[in-house]
Amino acid sequence: MIIINKLHVYTDASTSQNSRYAGIAFIIVDYKHHKILYKQGKTIQSKSNNRSELIAVIEAVRYITTNYMYIKKVVIFSDNKWTVNCLTGFWTPRKHLELFDEYESLVSNSNTNFCITWIKGHNGNIYNIEADNLAKLYRRNL
Repeated sequence: MIIINKLHVYTDASTSQNSRYAGIAFIIVDYKHHKILYKQGKTIQSKSNNRSELIAVIEAVRYITTNYMYIKKVVIFSDNKWTVNCLTGFWTPRKHLELFDEYESLVSNSNTNFCITWIKGHNGNIYNIEADNLAKLYRRNL
């Protein structure tokens, strides 16, 4: 049996100015073994990139709190500075407040320590690239 104490999660979203829909994705990686454990993408109705990026994070947290209840620590990587800065308290969100409430509820009702950090997008990280590609795929598959 493999015991996993720490997960890395890479989230992304892909929007288009000409569409009401966005693709979102997250990839869960076993930190110690550098192995993808799960990946998910979906199409959502959203024209806002920031909203879509935040929903991708929430979907990842929801999945983890449901399926990985005994994980001690999860580090979420997002290439969206607005999402990271609002979730870390560096900025005060003024939009999409219901989504921030949802995130806070999921995190506070979990025994897992969640933290979120910014990662530069399109900079060679294979998991960030895969999350980006998956989000684009779901944006295009309408």
